Amino acid sequence: MSYWDWEFFETEVTSDFFVVTDHGPLFGPVTNFKIARNEALDLVLETTSASDSTCSKVELPAGTVYVASAEVKLESRFGCVAVATGVIPRSYTRTHSSNSTPGATKQTSTIHSLQWTRRDTSQPRYIIEWVENMSGSFIWPHSDDITESGEERRKLHSPEREIVLSRPIDSRSFGKSCVHIVIDGVELFIGKSRAKSEYIANPGFILYVGAPDEDTRSKIRDCLSFCLGNFLVYLGETTFDSKWSPVTFNAKSGHALVKDAPKLSGWQPTPLGLQYEFEITPELLGRMVSSLFRIYDSYCLQSIFWSYWHALAAPVHMAAAHYGSTIEGLQKAFFKASGSAANNKIVEDKRVWRDLCSEISACINEANLSDDAKKILVNKAQNLNIAPQSISMVRFFNALSLKIGTIESEVWKNRNHAAHGGNANQDNALNLIKGNKALLIMVNRILLALGNGGDFYYDYYSLGRPTIRLAEPIQDNQLADLKS
Repeated sequence: MSYWDWEFFETEVTSDFFVVTDHGPLFGPVTNFKIARNEALDLVLETTSASDSTCSKVELPAGTVYVASAEVKLESRFGCVAVATGVIPRSYTRTHSSNSTPGATKQTSTIHSLQWTRRDTSQPRYIIEWVENMSGSFIWPHSDDITESGEERRKLHSPEREIVLSRPIDSRSFGKSCVHIVIDGVELFIGKSRAKSEYIANPGFILYVGAPDEDTRSKIRDCLSFCLGNFLVYLGETTFDSKWSPVTFNAKSGHALVKDAPKLSGWQPTPLGLQYEFEITPELLGRMVSSLFRIYDSYCLQSIFWSYWHALAAPVHMAAAHYGSTIEGLQKAFFKASGSAANNKIVEDKRVWRDLCSEISACINEANLSDDAKKILVNKAQNLNIAPQSISMVRFFNALSLKIGTIESEVWKNRNHAAHGGNANQDNALNLIKGNKALLIMVNRILLALGNGGDFYYDYYSLGRPTIRLAEPIQDNQLADLKS
């Protein structure tokens, strides 16, 4: 497997080539080590030291909340350096010397990231990010072809004899498994990787032409995840010079949703092609990703996408609460960005409301109540002008030129049951599932409308998952099932 196919730290940063120059919080000096991913895609560091080795780790009181920033530093005999950051010792075992075997301390730790830098660094010209969960039966538009040519040679020789074994190499593979798009001037390819790596079910890559900063790449990756309908698990990246030699790599531990990733797949908000199911066209994907990238900061999409994927991963009885908070977050951001904050008021004229509020407060103060009761009621009166969410949602959808139907109204009215202790049982489980699908569709429609990212949406609520025009509400004859 080449540097272009997948991350390579497990074969590069080994005890054969590197020594630990600073063991940080671990027992040391370290005489041997191994770094690998486990089933949860966390980076695990296993170290060996002498039986009487010591560590400088400071034990924190139980319950301490802190950011793991401890480092372990390594260096190769070729001058390359590697730094493991966010090192957390987890366990260790210690054996003592006997007549036949030396003792040793074996320690297991997790690390947040592993950064490697080549000795003779040069300017990065390309970046390839490695992701898990590039699943789905996509019909990709662009080719990823591999050609290997040349000669394989093997030479056996002694002072008396030499034999050279030689054979030509001509290996080729072809296939369409990627797409090329440009996002805000950033050129990239995204597609499926041919890599075969332990614990990786659906490897993928995002190749950037140039070296955009980490913040830009993180935003694009978030938008791509939503548009493709797959939660892409980011595992790190490799940077390359103009000759496609690795300059640096940065391996990352997997995300908290790694175990849920397989079910966070197949939720495309809108078709990405016009001819076939699961087709991807650069025009539609580029339009959609660009639309979200443009509004990423103004609508706090990092937080929105975080809530969105956790809603999809949540237990059925709690998903509505996550979807509800996601939609309300978008709603507040929209009213703020558009300068129409008054849309969440019942009485929109500030002067009229101020006079009315003064009258209400005066009536409360004249009532035969305790001072504490009056104070509480006066404070509550200040919030009487906040429009109920049923009204704010209609105004929000109208502002986006989206129709809100009876199904959306019903699920929106019931969304708070999950957050306020609503009962979930076998009798209403199907209704909860269908209600969650309707809320998912509402989030998708809002995000598509905010950036003008698409003209249609997938209706996951209805049988057959029809494609509906973005402005039109969910059409279904199962409304009665939602009323519980």
